Amino acid sequence: MLYERRVYTVALGKQEQTIKRIEEFLALAEKYGVKVLGIFRPVIGSENELSYFMIYESMAHREKVWQAFATDEDLGKWMVAVREDDAREGEPRRINTVNTLLSSTEYSSGK
Repeated sequence: MLYERRVYTVALGKQEQTIKRIEEFLALAEKYGVKVLGIFRPVIGSENELSYFMIYESMAHREKVWQAFATDEDLGKWMVAVREDDAREGEPRRINTVNTLLSSTEYSSGK
């Protein structure tokens, strides 16, 4: 299994809108066999961060999913809507993104 963790630093006051957009994106990912661990916000720490995890069968599966995204009409429409929302609001929701691919160790329950 391969775990993709994305951590977004979100503009203040934009968390709920960003969660909605992440949910929409993850629903698109699930149709390609991506499992979603969930969306998380900190209890302690930077209040303007959001994280989510996607789970792939392998690196090959991840590559296949992202290749499919390149021609997915629904994803294209979603991206246009996000850009239009950002333009209308005058600023993007996300300030920074950190993306990490993780594999589990022998000690992990996800192995």
